[in-house]
Amino acid sequence: MTGPIDPAAMAALLQASWRGRADGLERESDRTGLTSLSQASFRWMVAEALAQRAAEGPGQGPPEPADPAGREEPVAAAPPAPEAGLPPREATVIAREAQRTGIDPNLLAALRRAENGRAGREFGVLSVPAPGLDQQARVAANTIRNMAVRFERQGGTVLDPATGRYSESFLRFFSARYAPRGAANDPTDLNRFHAANLIALYRRVGGELV
Repeated sequence: MTGPIDPAAMAALLQASWRGRADGLERESDRTGLTSLSQASFRWMVAEALAQRAAEGPGQGPPEPADPAGREEPVAAAPPAPEAGLPPREATVIAREAQRTGIDPNLLAALRRAENGRAGREFGVLSVPAPGLDQQARVAANTIRNMAVRFERQGGTVLDPATGRYSESFLRFFSARYAPRGAANDPTDLNRFHAANLIALYRRVGGELV
């Protein structure tokens, strides 16, 4: 695309594209259905937000949301992750937590790959008790959601209006706080690679959780 997309047109396009898919996927119970439904939920949320902004007109916006509870402290990153697809159980957990928090499951999957943590540290969460995959994914999903709220309050653009996906500026903001340079548990400064790895992995997913 070479120019900005009208928010109302983008909203209508996304809503028309995903209405039938989301309705059909609600009847699915397998892993693929859950994964696709979480993606549809995220895209439907984007469409509704764009439609609301278009209706409000320029210079206006929705009321500031309540401050989300349970923000987590930043944690250190692991070395670059392998490109292999996610195991079925991990994909199921990611889809579930993404749908619960209203975030893009592809970012949660990219974060899992970027962190590449061992059992009990799959998403690199060390600052709060999260001893298993489910707890790790829950904390990570909450953190993405809370960071998005914080970034938007600071005037940042969380979603790229041309794609409906997270903007690079938000991904860099998130990475700098989730895996800050100079962290005590990162003596070799691996966190300097975190933002680039996360952005590359999120782009590689290409809109579909694999």
